[in-house]
Amino acid sequence: MSRFGCNLDVVTYYTLVHGVCRAGNVKIGHNLLKGLHMKNSDLNPDIVTDTTLIRGYFEKREIAQALNVSKEMLGCRMKPNRSTYDTLIQGLYEAI
Repeated sequence: MSRFGCNLDVVTYYTLVHGVCRAGNVKIGHNLLKGLHMKNSDLNPDIVTDTTLIRGYFEKREIAQALNVSKEMLGCRMKPNRSTYDTLIQGLYEAI
């Protein structure tokens, strides 16, 4: 994108992550986020992006991965919001 003169920001990465998660490629979305942090340490994923990853992993029935993302999120001192809690509760409920 930078070759087109577009600056990448958290919203751009969220949009990409959301799109690949909706297409069922959650691992690619997760790798995009890791690349975001390695490419520019000033750009950090926000709670919305992490919640999108958690939802994507639950939809693919990858419960351990969803919980790992939530642990990573807490490790980065991100405060879960209502949507995050709703996603975790619904995902765990549907897993049983």
